[in-house]
Amino acid sequence: MLINTSVSAIALYETDFAALKFISWDVLTLFPDSTWARADLFPWSLVTVHRNYPRPNTLSYNQLLAAAYFGYLALPADYETFCAKAEYINRHRAEAEAVALRRDKMNRESEAAQHFGLANRRAMRDLYRALNLHTKQLDFPSIKTLWKCHAYIEKATGIATPEERKAFAAGPLFLWEFMQHARKLNLSEVAFGIHGNWVLYLHYVDDCVYAYSIYPASLRLGGFEETPFPETPAEVRNALRAMAHDRHPTVPEENVFIVDFPVFELATPRSTKARQEG
Repeated sequence: MLINTSVSAIALYETDFAALKFISWDVLTLFPDSTWARADLFPWSLVTVHRNYPRPNTLSYNQLLAAAYFGYLALPADYETFCAKAEYINRHRAEAEAVALRRDKMNRESEAAQHFGLANRRAMRDLYRALNLHTKQLDFPSIKTLWKCHAYIEKATGIATPEERKAFAAGPLFLWEFMQHARKLNLSEVAFGIHGNWVLYLHYVDDCVYAYSIYPASLRLGGFEETPFPETPAEVRNALRAMAHDRHPTVPEENVFIVDFPVFELATPRSTKARQEG
């Protein structure tokens, strides 16, 4: 089954646009080009939405996969999850119609598929089949594995302790691969560590250290799943400051900046109402 991965795959709504804008402008710009591990397969341009241009109406297959790699999944993780979420997706239908759809599995799933710009449940199943075929060509078992990468990171070769694998596995795959790329190249301008379930990230630039605490699960967005947004504990900030001084002992205190890593506050289970309004 050959597909043109640059053609439209699903409809793009306002929530999708906001998530991609957050990833491309708020998150990825905090990492230098030297950390990009798969710039050939998942370039920044695939997930970049231009803030001053009208938003596009669709996402291509390539954009869907790249967005999943960087943390945003614009649809349920697999066809089975889509079927399980079909009633939720249809919940803003008129009451009589919603009751009828709850009683009719096939129509319920076909109606839910239409929220993604597809004709019916068969088209939705074909979409997942095409996406998973493409991800296998990229050496990933499925789009679900690309987005929810626990098993992949557990088995991946790399420079990391078991505790680091566990922490990074809670987040998007790009974060793990950026860290691995930085360590393999022994990059001096960036450093990664952990404190419990938090990732510690340092960026050294212009004789300043910018230190970020990242809760990896807060960077995995969409998929019709909830995203946690915990406050950074004081002990994590202290660990971050200690790491900054250990890594860059000659940088004066006033040049070490503890910065809150951005979070996407709209990352809640996506409603069809939001999609319709978009």
